[in-house]
Amino acid sequence: MTWQDASLPLMLLRSQTAIATQIYNAKADYVLALKANHPTLHGQIKT
Repeated sequence: MTWQDASLPLMLLRSQTAIATQIYNAKADYVLALKANHPTLHGQIKT
């Protein structure tokens, strides 16, 4: 799979962490939404 010119709503994908890792490792541009239902990560980013 290629990420070039792709726009994917990660909240709808099954394995968010794995997909985000692949995007990061590919040095692709990305914007990820972070919701409060991930309390540990949400707390780290909020502070």
